[in-house]
Amino acid sequence: MNISMSKKRVGEQLVDILNKLGIEFFFGTPGTEFAPIIERFDELDSSSGILPVTVPHEYLAVNMAYGTYLANSKPAAVMVHNTIGTLNAAAAIMNAHRMCIPLIFIAGRTATTENDRFGCRDLFIHWAQESFDQASSIREYVKWDYELRDASMLSDVLNRAYAIAMEEPRGPVYLVLPREIMLEEVDSLPVNISNVVPTRLASEKKKLIEIANLINNSKRPVILSKTIGETLDGYSAFANFCKTGNIPAIMPDANYMNMSTEHPMHMGHNLNDCLAESDLIINLDMDVPWIPKNSSINKDAIVVHIGVDPLFKSIPIRSFPAHHLIRSNPALALEQIIEYLIESRSTERLLWIQKLKNLKSKKLDEKDNDSHKFSKEKIASIIGKYLTEEMILLNELSLPIEEIPFKYSGTYFRTGSASGLGWAMGAGLGLGLVKKDKIIINVIGDGAYYFGNPLAYHWCANALELKMITIILNNGGMHSIAKNVKDLLQKPERANNTKLPFLNLTPSLKFEEIAKTFNGVGNLVSTCEDFETEFEQAIKLARHGSKQTIMNCII
Repeated sequence: MNISMSKKRVGEQLVDILNKLGIEFFFGTPGTEFAPIIERFDELDSSSGILPVTVPHEYLAVNMAYGTYLANSKPAAVMVHNTIGTLNAAAAIMNAHRMCIPLIFIAGRTATTENDRFGCRDLFIHWAQESFDQASSIREYVKWDYELRDASMLSDVLNRAYAIAMEEPRGPVYLVLPREIMLEEVDSLPVNISNVVPTRLASEKKKLIEIANLINNSKRPVILSKTIGETLDGYSAFANFCKTGNIPAIMPDANYMNMSTEHPMHMGHNLNDCLAESDLIINLDMDVPWIPKNSSINKDAIVVHIGVDPLFKSIPIRSFPAHHLIRSNPALALEQIIEYLIESRSTERLLWIQKLKNLKSKKLDEKDNDSHKFSKEKIASIIGKYLTEEMILLNELSLPIEEIPFKYSGTYFRTGSASGLGWAMGAGLGLGLVKKDKIIINVIGDGAYYFGNPLAYHWCANALELKMITIILNNGGMHSIAKNVKDLLQKPERANNTKLPFLNLTPSLKFEEIAKTFNGVGNLVSTCEDFETEFEQAIKLARHGSKQTIMNCII
């Protein structure tokens, strides 16, 4: 088709508008509607701003966008092929939604015309891939969805998509682009880039003073958080808040590095039954502050929830007690409450803090101290020995972190509340893409490794020349599922069967051999000594080049 020099196709202008919005990464898993986008990126040079990133699977692409946001606090764009691509990405979209990760998720739409129009259906798939309501499959997990109906609206639609994604609580938005409209040749569209990011959500001053007074008068307060360390602002506010108010902090199932382990108020990651004695429980953006079946709280305790959506309205059933609901950006709330805090040095408060420290130490002492046993605990200990500011550690689920010394903001990430397995692989690629100078250490179970699209993952790591160390905790099965299922068996003796149906993944693959296919290094390790030797070597390789390493750890 001859393209007029004074006009551009809508798909080309999509790229230009996203670029002007400040979108730095355009992750693409292509389909038959990508033609104008492919050509536009082919025309742009590397200094144009927005970077096209080819990803061979949609689930991985969305998780990579998740990772870039963790690194730079900017939403990325992901484009996939109509219904099929949307469904492949669905679990990753749910991951992002539950953790308030903004991204602009775009999908083409099968051509609607069957003849006589440029871009009409020309493959048999264009009939079977159409759906009555393409967005319905993920509508529950996006903040907003829209199908472009008129090319002239593209700039306004993208502006709105960006603003809604970045409004708190943040999250994914979904835009559907019909193939015929993408191929329309139109005059340059008006580009009115507002790029407005709504201000942080704040609560009323009177309520925040009330919370400060509760803290000042509390004898046994505790503050819980999983996500406050997502940003440096949150990390700093949390550290200052706990230190100023002399408030013990516990971070169960932490998703980020929320507080340095050297902080005097860091009481670890286990609740240790402390809620049964606490008289004030402050939950910072905690969707699940405790498991009711496993933890009981003091019936007289005052419970406070602080977050941009303290009710977590997108979760159908959630019935944790609450005496105060503060709708505010958590970091901003801490920055404001701290003005009214008084450092409590009461005998009761000091005894409480010491008790929590003793509980933390007792929990660590209960760990298996068999120095010869190769286990995930020993792997965590060795990783902690070598962890520096130049490294970023991603934990899919399996790695116990109680003994790892964390000192620096932005150096630890864990899979989110929805726990769509394989998340860490894509998120690690995204983090590495932004922070090229960092060594990305990905710790993942052998079961979750399958879910993460490993071939696509290693291909991207090689193509993008990222410094990736992938540590596979290989127990030959679905251990995290097995642990829960075994507790529910009617015949407990079956728990001794290591080859229960659906939970057994033997014979195990030689994962270390995969590395060679992608110009990397692979190691099979089964002892603490071998792991430490090979881990140290992997770090050296990453420091002096971009070769990826796979460590297949038989535990």
